Amino acid sequence: QFEYFEENSAIERYVEWNTDAIYVTLPSCFIKENYYDFSLTNEQNFICNETHSFFSVDRISKGDMESYRTYFEAQDETTTYSDQEIILDYVKDTRHSNIYGARYSLQTTIETFKQKEILMISVKGRGDNYQNDLFYQFGAIQFDGITYLIQFIVNEEDVYYYHQDIMKIFKSIRHA
Repeated sequence: QFEYFEENSAIERYVEWNTDAIYVTLPSCFIKENYYDFSLTNEQNFICNETHSFFSVDRISKGDMESYRTYFEAQDETTTYSDQEIILDYVKDTRHSNIYGARYSLQTTIETFKQKEILMISVKGRGDNYQNDLFYQFGAIQFDGITYLIQFIVNEEDVYYYHQDIMKIFKSIRHA
């Protein structure tokens, strides 16, 4: 049950890649829409036109994760980081460099409803001086050694209303 999305609108979605899948509970207004370019792979993008919000899940293969690790280690060769930390730092750096007035949070963790840890970070900023600030909530979780990047985007003014629901969406993720 969501607090600010339409009552009784929670639908469990089966999000599938070639050989893998997860479940996530989204409000019913979200439809799959891969024509928008807002996630790493743009394979599992969902939009809710009613609230002008976006959700995505990216499956990061082990081979792709090595590429992100190489990018990260080129910047800091002294410390070892988890795959979740690396992918979150990558998207934080990417968003931070592409938006105006960018600010970001410290990394935190939450647990899914199945007691699986999600590493989280958020970024705020706007695409140009004529847009409202956007709030980007990112999470990284691993299932069977594969990293998944979760993203929710909403107008910064609306995050105060939707933050509890965003956390419920993230916590609902489970491996199929």
